[in-house]
Amino acid sequence: MAERGDDEAKVEKTRTKYLRSPLVLVVASASGGSVNETEENKYAVAAGIQNLLLMAEAQQLAALWGSPAKGANDSITQFCKMESSDHVLGIIYVGLPAKSAPAVERPTANITYLD
Repeated sequence: MAERGDDEAKVEKTRTKYLRSPLVLVVASASGGSVNETEENKYAVAAGIQNLLLMAEAQQLAALWGSPAKGANDSITQFCKMESSDHVLGIIYVGLPAKSAPAVERPTANITYLD
């Protein structure tokens, strides 16, 4: 981020963000033997992340799926001792909720059934 000229305050906030959570998971997918296999790996890992978020909610934990900073994949995989060909799909922050939040109102789903 700093190399791209991003605002120094934003860079510093990103550098220390992981300190605000008692558990941080860096989740990546491995490259496959083909473009299709690599894409399938990404989708499978994303589904796994979603299941992890559902599990955290079921255990009354707070969890947030964060995206890595643009252009940071190589730095993250190196820091986490992953393969250089791995693709970081998310940084998952897990902890106890600070407070209970009210449910967000959502519009009624507009569903069209096809016969």
